[in-house]
Formats: sequence, C-alpha cells, structure tokens
Amino acid sequence: MNLIRSTRPFAHVVIGLAVTLIGAAPLRAQSFVEFGGGWNYFALGPDGGKFANGYNVRASVGQVAAPHVSVRLDLFTVEFDRKMQLYPPCAYPGCTHPFYDTQSMGAAGLTANVIWNVDSRGILYAIGGAGFYDLHGAVSELRPGVSAGAGIAVPVGVRLRAIVEARWHGLISTTAGPSSIVPITLGFRY
Repeated sequence: MNLIRSTRPFAHVVIGLAVTLIGAAPLRAQSFVEFGGGWNYFALGPDGGKFANGYNVRASVGQVAAPHVSVRLDLFTVEFDRKMQLYPPCAYPGCTHPFYDTQSMGAAGLTANVIWNVDSRGILYAIGGAGFYDLHGAVSELRPGVSAGAGIAVPVGVRLRAIVEARWHGLISTTAGPSSIVPITLGFRY
C-alpha cells in the first residue's frame, strides 16, 4: 500500500480533532469524546470489484440523550488501495499473463449517529446513522450514505472506556469509488 497519500483527508481529521478538543471542556457531564483508528476490513466497488485492505482514523463527540440512547457525530477518514488486474494485448492466444495496477483511494466522512446500549451497563451497543462521504482517488465525489454496526465499550477507568467497533457504510450512487466500506476501529471513549 502506498503510504504517501494526499494530505486532504488528514487535514479533515486534524480539524475535527481540534474542534473536539476545544469544545470538550464546556460540555456537560453526559457528553463524551472518542478517538480511534484501525483497519478497513474491505471496500466493495460499484462494479463488484474488491479494494485492498487499508486503515481508518476517527474522532467523535457524543451526548447521552436517554438512559439507553446516545447521539454521536463522527469525523473519519479511510484509506485503501484498489488493485486492478490488467491483461496486455498479445499477438497469439495464451501468451498474456495478468499484471496489477494499484490506485490509492479513500473517503473522508461526517456522520450523525444514534447509539443504542444493548445492556444496562452500556458495554454492548448498536449504532446506525447517515452522513456525507468525500471520496478521493482518481475522481473526487461527495456522496450521501448510511451506516450500521455494533461495538463493545469496556470500562478501564472512572469515565474511560476502551472501544472496539465494526461498521458497514453504504454509499449511495457512487460512480468511481467504493459503494460500501467496513472499517474496524479500536480506540478510547472519555
């Protein structure tokens, strides 16, 4: 995977982290912030082609809305490579062998989510939401999308929780980028 990428998605995450940190102090006791990262399990293209695994970074701010319900705003970036199998022209049958061309792609997103705590302790939760995804690579597109997933938030301190979350993001009407993304994120909630 090409680790030298466009700095645009990273700028989105840095701005999101700064806004989250600046706004965290005046928030009420029922608010929380999350920071995490991990890998992108897979991304599926609109033509059915699979993208290579990649990585993700996420910053979130949330608010408890009811005893088992919270709302959360996520700012994230996902990066991955797309390997395309190509066959060069050949003068006689059977002489071609495939080769691969790699194209760096990614998505930066902003989603609004609802979290439902499955148990009373808030360890297991389901999450769903909608938002906008800025796809970048060969072509740049801004697309709406929806997401659904589940997570585990294990207490490791008075307010600190270690989180593991897997989500499916379905992007609506993409043309050049992925139509779905599945990032798995490890991080902390405070």
